[in-house]
Amino acid sequence: MDYKDEMRKLIDIIKQQSFTAPLAQTLDDLNSLTTATSDLSDRINIRVSKSLQPKDKQASKSINKKGVKKPKPFPSVTPPPIPKSNNTPQQKADKLNGKLSKRK
Repeated sequence: MDYKDEMRKLIDIIKQQSFTAPLAQTLDDLNSLTTATSDLSDRINIRVSKSLQPKDKQASKSINKKGVKKPKPFPSVTPPPIPKSNNTPQQKADKLNGKLSKRK
């Protein structure tokens, strides 16, 4: 039996006992489970951070390497030209207002 099966069994026991055990015991079980989960999460975070940070010897070797090419910068992107129109919204509104005033 691997640890995952044992962990699942313990969680199932806590779930089953939560209905029948006294409330104080259920809260204590929940607190123990929460503490264990927090400890496990902290340990995993430490392992991940150690694996992401290079060792001191590896870091100094990578800095001293020659022939490392710098990446080329992205070409600049220019915005598309703004089409110049003779009929701006304001000019259209003026034309409509002019037509309306002529009708009266």
